[in-house]
Amino acid sequence: MNTAQLLKERREEYAAKKAELDALEDKIAKRTWDDKTDKPVMDSISAELRSMESQIDALNTKLETEARSAAYTSTATTSSPVTVNLIEKRGDKIEDVQNRFHFADAIRTLVEVRQGGKMDGLVREMHEEATKEANSVGLRDFGQGVMIPSFIQQRRQPGFHKRDMTAGTTTDGGYTIQTEVGQLIPYLDPQGVISRLGVVFLPGLVGNIDFPRNDGTTTAVWAAEQATSTESNPTLDRVQMSPNRLTAWSDFSTQLLRQSNINVENFVRERLMNARDNALDVAVLNGGGGTTPTGITGVSGVNVITVAASPTWAKIVDFETQVATDDALNGNAIAYLTTPGVAGILKTVKRDVAGNGFIWEGNNQGGGSINGYRALTSTLVPTGSGGHYMYFGDWSRVKVGQWGGSELMLDPYTGLTTATMRIVLNTWHDVAVEQGKAFSYSATVHPS
Repeated sequence: MNTAQLLKERREEYAAKKAELDALEDKIAKRTWDDKTDKPVMDSISAELRSMESQIDALNTKLETEARSAAYTSTATTSSPVTVNLIEKRGDKIEDVQNRFHFADAIRTLVEVRQGGKMDGLVREMHEEATKEANSVGLRDFGQGVMIPSFIQQRRQPGFHKRDMTAGTTTDGGYTIQTEVGQLIPYLDPQGVISRLGVVFLPGLVGNIDFPRNDGTTTAVWAAEQATSTESNPTLDRVQMSPNRLTAWSDFSTQLLRQSNINVENFVRERLMNARDNALDVAVLNGGGGTTPTGITGVSGVNVITVAASPTWAKIVDFETQVATDDALNGNAIAYLTTPGVAGILKTVKRDVAGNGFIWEGNNQGGGSINGYRALTSTLVPTGSGGHYMYFGDWSRVKVGQWGGSELMLDPYTGLTTATMRIVLNTWHDVAVEQGKAFSYSATVHPS
């Protein structure tokens, strides 16, 4: 069920529940109200409606984000004269341009430019488009590389193998020669764990982004008739996002680049994009600020849980309790996250002395569950001397932003004696955790 369908369903449920409340209010008007039996029902319905309103608000926000991303995908590709002219001149569709542009071509162009050649063809047109896009978001200081517009990266090839690649060894890239390239899949849909948790991705950002935030101290007070009401003064601050450079590199043999056709594309993208995706996962979970985004463990208000010795059912449930105490247990992307090692031990620990079930139900592959909430694992979750990390919270309150497209750079000197070249990818991202109180985490969970 997609977001729009889920929102429609929630609105229908809300309307039905609101009708029940209206019926009770009608009893008051008709003086058939029974305080003993009707008031508890009204209180219960009112609480349900408040919960539904929070769910609807969250779904509306999610739908708006999805609409913004879709609009960006369709409009950002046609907003600049370069791209418009390219499409009109050739009668191309956006998908055709995306499929025709290959990282391997960009890399070969980098090599040729280093040797005194010129940048031309589709690579040049896309470079010009990406440069305009980057300039529009304030990213102006580029080196001697090839810029790739963000719409090109909205599609990405599957079938990846993570390793340094050479033409001489079939398992390291030789199999790519004279083979077909598969269909591309969306770029800003990382296969890392944060996307599966429900973290919101915001592409196409321009300038610094501020999210106003209040501390929830707005209160209502009872007052006598005609008396002056007491002013409520909530504290306001902001969560700011600004671009941070994220860079990744991989080495490729010059022979592979000369022999291989566009099939090296899969490998180039895999090496660089997976490195980027992994870095974003780590930043969301444990980013330390400075030149790195501030992640969950670094924001104020986050609930810190100390798990002594082995985890118990009561201690794991405390993750939820702390978030609920902060009135943050009302989102639609609530889940646990930990290491495979911690998941392993939670699958063997009974919830109570009577032996009624294990703490972790289900497997790791598609995600299990803890106390009815989704539970996922990742090897990117931090580990330390005191134990492994475990997280719980509403992951839709985390935003990952991207500014501009990407920049490909070539370092032909590092591997000169081994006939390899280093390809460097630069992208610009930031992470924003809207409310630290929406999360609990522990750095002291002992794995199996």
